[in-house]
Amino acid sequence: MELLVGSAALHDGIVGEGIATVAVADGDIVDVTPVERASGSDQSAGAMYLAYDAQRQVAYSVLGSTLTAWQRAGDGWRRLATQPTGGEVACHLSLHPSGRFVLVANYEGGNVSVFPLRADGTPERASHTERLVGSGPCSPRQDAAHPHMITTAGT
Repeated sequence: MELLVGSAALHDGIVGEGIATVAVADGDIVDVTPVERASGSDQSAGAMYLAYDAQRQVAYSVLGSTLTAWQRAGDGWRRLATQPTGGEVACHLSLHPSGRFVLVANYEGGNVSVFPLRADGTPERASHTERLVGSGPCSPRQDAAHPHMITTAGT
């Protein structure tokens, strides 16, 4: 079984190690291979959240304000494209059941964005970004909307 594992540490300018494939056999980790190591402030090399397409040929990651698409290339992965998420601190993404859109939740931006996908899985610029409104009882931490997740409710 192959897993994609992402790391992210965005505090004080520190970036996580990046994304790696992890091979598991009979319940044991047998190999860990970096897909791309994070360097400096490159937000497209790490991941706060990862998701595969239905065929497991393209994977998507979010970190900071960047959506990155990764395409399977032989035994590994290569960076296919990046797009700005339309907000700050993107923390979750999901694929629409049709496979034609990636949905992104931006925690600090207080918004969610929709990205149309080309036939090869490349995300286009956001077609729609919706700012959410609201607050919570713990001021000032909850003085605005902070979406943590986005998914579809049906097709």
